[in-house]
Amino acid sequence: MNKLARTGGTIRWIGLGAAVLALVGGVALMAGVAAVRLAHHVAGLLEGAGLVLVGGLVIAVVGARLFRRLPRHTVLELSLTKLPAETANANPLAELTGGSSLTLRDTVETLQKAAADKRIDGLLLHANIAEGGMAQLQELRDAIIAFRSAGKFAVAYSDAYNNASYYLATACDDVLLQPGSEVSFAGLGRDVNFLKGALDKLDVVMQFEGRWEYKNAANQVLETHFTGPHREALARLMDVTFEQLVAGVADGRSLDVETVRALADRGPLIDAEPLDAHLVDALAYRDEAVDRAKAAGGGEGRLMLLETYKKRRRRAPGNGRAVTLALITATGGIVSRREGVDPINGVSPMEADKVSEALRKATADKKVKAIVLRVDSPGGSAVASETIWRETVRAKAAGKPVVVSMGNVAASGGYYISAAADRIVAQPGTVTGSIGVISGKPIIGAAKQRLGINVEELHTSTNALMNSINRPFSDSELERFRAGLDHVYTLFTSRVADGRTLELADVQTVARGRVWIASDAKEHGLVDELGGLTTATRIAKEIAGADAGAPTRLKTFPKKQSSLDRLRGAKAHSSDDERAASTLAALLALVAPLTDAARRVGVLGDRGALHCGLDDHDWMVR
Repeated sequence: MNKLARTGGTIRWIGLGAAVLALVGGVALMAGVAAVRLAHHVAGLLEGAGLVLVGGLVIAVVGARLFRRLPRHTVLELSLTKLPAETANANPLAELTGGSSLTLRDTVETLQKAAADKRIDGLLLHANIAEGGMAQLQELRDAIIAFRSAGKFAVAYSDAYNNASYYLATACDDVLLQPGSEVSFAGLGRDVNFLKGALDKLDVVMQFEGRWEYKNAANQVLETHFTGPHREALARLMDVTFEQLVAGVADGRSLDVETVRALADRGPLIDAEPLDAHLVDALAYRDEAVDRAKAAGGGEGRLMLLETYKKRRRRAPGNGRAVTLALITATGGIVSRREGVDPINGVSPMEADKVSEALRKATADKKVKAIVLRVDSPGGSAVASETIWRETVRAKAAGKPVVVSMGNVAASGGYYISAAADRIVAQPGTVTGSIGVISGKPIIGAAKQRLGINVEELHTSTNALMNSINRPFSDSELERFRAGLDHVYTLFTSRVADGRTLELADVQTVARGRVWIASDAKEHGLVDELGGLTTATRIAKEIAGADAGAPTRLKTFPKKQSSLDRLRGAKAHSSDDERAASTLAALLALVAPLTDAARRVGVLGDRGALHCGLDDHDWMVR
């Protein structure tokens, strides 16, 4: 088989050489013919040029196909210094800085296709992740395990492992560590900074309220210590996440859970200690890890980056039986309207009008049988969340089932927009829930006075300066502020009760602003099934009544915009049309940052803004 493969490779190179020689000879011959004909008629030159162009294109295409053909015994490389993003970079300027173009969905789908490709022998994982959300780690880990189940091998290598990179690495057959380094699998911990004491010294008062006691997003500026509910919720998240880490390591390394817990108490383990503890299979340098991966491929393995394989892999022929599902990715803090992308890193918030447009387009598309809404958001505006919720209800009413697939965090507003779905799917480590509301403002009037700044008011109506950051709420303003919080909380809990078919009293029990990890949320009826995007697409097909064995086509909404449209902003013909936010406008906006900062410092988002109950919205495994 290896000899035949080498022979095939030689033939392809001979074919490519012959194609190049034919192209050169053809050009010379046609140029001579054209020169002779030029003496008789100018049309001869045009004819010759046309022949050269057409012939050259044909030969170039044939040669390119020969050259780009995927060799047998290919070992794919997946190099991760950070987890893949949920969506492609929205900023054409940021694309020029390089980096992997694969999204999380691309990575998982490409591994699934590679698992069925006979030319692919295995995978070399360079696991150098500094930190990562537990749900995304589980999504990738599941994909690698499925890849191995198809008869492929997987080798993990790193110059040092932390909790996140090691957890992912244990999905592989072999785990290799650079000599003299460490496996820092040492449990989870959090340092929470409470700033109230410092703010008091600055004469800055934070006037925030939440509904209810577990809604702790502002606790770091309101308290000097953990409150009981804050400690309880955060400790539960940490404990269950660690249980999932331990279970994954124990399963991947064929160790019992208690042994893994004991090793975490001893960690970090250095040099030969991880080898003696069976946490790694060998101490090896990068070149030795590469050789080991190639050897696992029968000694003929050739390395290829996963994104290169995605580009070179021949697209499968179309299948009329394929079931078309809409995929809409809703990530980031939730705001009502477009604010453009960050011109530096391409990050943008979840814009309610953009997500709503995508839902309307998917609903109107006759080929779409169901909608998969991928949610990764810590929350945001209550008004914007209600806008998206409405479109999910309308999609269902139009006969398009909606299935939510949750990413790392789908909490507060992220849960609000998910509540009406037919099914909710989340990874065991997804942070969700936080059914509650928090809002308020900082009060810096006293701090200004210390600097010699005097503020005087003018207003026409009683509550006109309600959101002023120069003074606390008056009695009438406080009444309106609290009425708004109560209204949003009541509306939120009713949306959950209706969407999840639960009694309102049961929702009130699990709400109160508490964040849940998805394995717990499932027990309380807030999540239907544990799994990733693959599980969500399977369920969407089932609900749509499609053949389970039929291939799936995921059609992305909104459609991908060209780089030019993203730079200048694509125009729309009606409010239902999808438009691209202008990166150029975002660049120009940099000249006036103080305006945006002043707007944001007054209140967090729209009136009654929703925010995730985590203290800093940053639940990462490190």
